[in-house]
Amino acid sequence: VVEVDCAAQGAVCGWDDVKGMEVCGIVETQDAPPTGTITHPNNYQNLSGDFTISATISDDLGIEKYTIKVSNVSGEVYSESVFPGGATHVEHTTQLIDTSGWMEGAYWIGLWLVDGVNTPVLADAVGLVWTSEHPPCWPQCSETISVPEGPFWMGCNDMVDTGCSCPSSNECPYHSVYLNEYAMDRTEVTNESYMSFMHHKKQIGMDNNCQMDGDSHPCLGCWLPECELSEIQLIDGVWTVVAGQETKPISQVTWYGARAYCEWVGMRLPTEAEWEKAARGLDQRIYPWGNEPPTCDVVVQASCSGGKENVCSKSPLGDSYYGICDMAGNVMEFTADWFDASYYASSPSANPKGPDIGSTRVIRGGSYYHGTLRASGRSDWAAYNYGANFGFRCAKSAIE
Repeated sequence: VVEVDCAAQGAVCGWDDVKGMEVCGIVETQDAPPTGTITHPNNYQNLSGDFTISATISDDLGIEKYTIKVSNVSGEVYSESVFPGGATHVEHTTQLIDTSGWMEGAYWIGLWLVDGVNTPVLADAVGLVWTSEHPPCWPQCSETISVPEGPFWMGCNDMVDTGCSCPSSNECPYHSVYLNEYAMDRTEVTNESYMSFMHHKKQIGMDNNCQMDGDSHPCLGCWLPECELSEIQLIDGVWTVVAGQETKPISQVTWYGARAYCEWVGMRLPTEAEWEKAARGLDQRIYPWGNEPPTCDVVVQASCSGGKENVCSKSPLGDSYYGICDMAGNVMEFTADWFDASYYASSPSANPKGPDIGSTRVIRGGSYYHGTLRASGRSDWAAYNYGANFGFRCAKSAIE
């Protein structure tokens, strides 16, 4: 009698209740299915324009073929590509996926694998949100004014300005700052321009969501019809500007909403230093229009008009040194910088961008009823706050 090690021969032994004895048998095992991961794009990444898909695929028997499908959420396939295998490991990047004719919205990418042994395997799937690369007005969504490179004087000049006093003011010390060339919107962003942005957000399924660093933030703080101060409202699912308010500056916008709009049009919020140079120029003036006290001829104030007016309604008399309008009055304007009352004491002498951290953002320019109209005046506002007298304009570096 020869004893055989059944387990060593690949057999599996176990008790059989029917036979009342231990039985052994050979069990055929199917090969493990192939595996694959889509490494680009990341799940629910926002993409604009044509894009590529990258994947890593493995199988110990070798991959017979693999298929990449891109479809909308209804299952309609927009792109399908089949690739030959012939290897146990593949790192693959597709050619550009042509997005011409796509509607803005959500799509799915599926990675299907075949190894000749297993049934086709859906190895990985990711979602993406596709947006048009730029708004319809691109590349010139607004009139911009170029501000040449060079130094200017920033802060409180209490030798001529009685509205501030050093060293106690947060505008001190008075100091020279060098800036590279940049461009600034001639006007504050209007309601009709911002409404186009809100249409875009709705198309991509992010209604009033100006996401930043993965966190959701409202673009507009007051936008429902029952919000009496709102000039852009969502009525029956459609973003609408209240009649007669189209060319007045946007308000009720958060800092996140301002930042997101500027990025959408290929620009950014100005730094605090850029804002002041654009308002003040090189002659160290107190107000954007000069050193003369404000009047109804040069600035939008509640005492003159009762509220906001159409952008550039006080141009050219109220224009800044560089010909930019409404840099005092109408609405106060968000800048990119964190606020620090003592920042000027240690700020860089060239192209300052504000403190690295903070709790509020710098706002500039005064409004029709609140805030200083002086070009060097500084205030701050929480990024998530909003109001009837807070708006913004955009800027762009010359090399962008």
